[in-house]
Amino acid sequence: MNASIMRIANIGLIALILLSIMYLPSAIVLTGGKEDHGQHGSRTNTTIQNTITSSITTPTQTREQTPSLSKSYRVEINVSLSYDKAILLAYNVRNVSYPIIEWGIEYNVSIARTILRTGDYFLNLSKREASINKTTAAVHAVVAAIHYSHAPIIAYPVLSASLKQYAQQYNYSFTLVIKCIINKSIELKQILLEAKKIYVELGYTLPPDFMNKTAYIEQQINSTIKLLEENYTVYAYRQAMRTYHDLVVLYGELIKGVFAEVLGVNPKEHVSDRLLVKKVSVRELDIVLNKLPKHIREKIAEKIMNKEHVCWKEFEKTVLKVASEYREKVKEKIIGNVVGIILSIVVRASQFPNETGKAIREWRIQNQLMNTIRLREYIGDLVKNVTENYNLTGIQLLEKCLQILSERITRATGVEVDLEHIFESMIKIHITHHIHKR
Repeated sequence: MNASIMRIANIGLIALILLSIMYLPSAIVLTGGKEDHGQHGSRTNTTIQNTITSSITTPTQTREQTPSLSKSYRVEINVSLSYDKAILLAYNVRNVSYPIIEWGIEYNVSIARTILRTGDYFLNLSKREASINKTTAAVHAVVAAIHYSHAPIIAYPVLSASLKQYAQQYNYSFTLVIKCIINKSIELKQILLEAKKIYVELGYTLPPDFMNKTAYIEQQINSTIKLLEENYTVYAYRQAMRTYHDLVVLYGELIKGVFAEVLGVNPKEHVSDRLLVKKVSVRELDIVLNKLPKHIREKIAEKIMNKEHVCWKEFEKTVLKVASEYREKVKEKIIGNVVGIILSIVVRASQFPNETGKAIREWRIQNQLMNTIRLREYIGDLVKNVTENYNLTGIQLLEKCLQILSERITRATGVEVDLEHIFESMIKIHITHHIHKR
């Protein structure tokens, strides 16, 4: 197996998983409507052993890295949800999730078995508890539904396992990586359609634009195949990964639709905070605080030490402020990286002996940008303006900046310049050189 090709594929998978954390509409986050402040619906506290809804855990397993955590977690139902509705929710989320869970089990993906086993554990617990305490049984059923709702993430380890199988069967190449992703996208699309059939048979209305999104994904798969046939491997790879991620997100929307239908909320809204609230002890809170920045930790830890009431709204605002500051730092870093890439492209392209190179050199002379520092400042201003005006980031920001810069050079010199194409060529040369070097 070619290690460099596998590394590229793994980087793509990691990027998709990170995107899922941000964008995947997992049914663990559900809620809609205005806050009722306890005036409507039921608010029921209960204690469940090892109910960690923020991660997949087995009923007898605790987190190794936090052994001091209590094994009991109080869960509060913030909506009016009877046992009958809760058990219906659990069964229906299981039914819609099952096609992708089964797919994962076929590929020997351990998280697929974990999701099914943990969800079934709480579902069975709910049924056993129903004859004793239906309120507690309803909570167990909701917890089961939340565990089943993690199912879409199974698609990523399935793709990883498939890439490894390809590596064992064929002489690995970048083209085979793309073909593998395309094949898995086609399989995942069929799994999604199977889940959609189950969803409709349960009597639910499909989420908004579901069929349009499915049709668009079909077009993207065909477009990727065409790009690969025309040897646009970098574009094909990028589009293949994006399409696969879109399928995972669409599956998540289907599961979210079940929650929205059962709870009677708007599926377009963020459906989360008021369904389940995990309440933790002061001891556990202290562990959480140790992970926070110093200035937040000191402020809240002092109140805890004095056994004062902790204002959660204040705590939430502070954390959101820190998160916003962190996002700005990440944004600045992304802008810096994009500026560096564009600078490298322009400087390298200026050295080309062809018409494109001459045109770029002429444009730099016209704008007094032969000095690298001045050129970096010019590109920095361009990237910042594009970021503000188009609200883009990452690869889309880079593409837009290269497009605008290409148009400016073309208008100034009369020679058609395509910096995106130059960038693609540089990537191909780098990958080919890296492969041959190994």
